[in-house]
Amino acid sequence: MKSAEMAARRQRLEQRVIQQRLEMLEATREWYSAMAPVDRGWQKLSYYRGPLLLGSGMAITAVSRRPRRIGRWLKRGIVIYTLARRARTLMRR
Repeated sequence: MKSAEMAARRQRLEQRVIQQRLEMLEATREWYSAMAPVDRGWQKLSYYRGPLLLGSGMAITAVSRRPRRIGRWLKRGIVIYTLARRARTLMRR
């Protein structure tokens, strides 16, 4: 190959690399915007990590001591969850 051909080929390859980098940058931006709700949810979950671990540990201890009370605990959990959702919707209004 002549040096002029090599220089032209090198120029084409450099342009191709630049284009690929721009495409990757755009794909990264799309990925971050698509994953933003997941990131917010993860942040909320990690914020309540301590109380969740404490509550689940207490629940496991209570259930393991008296296994027949699982149904009662589940009913209470569903009631508390429902009340929390309703309170949340009322506070938003």
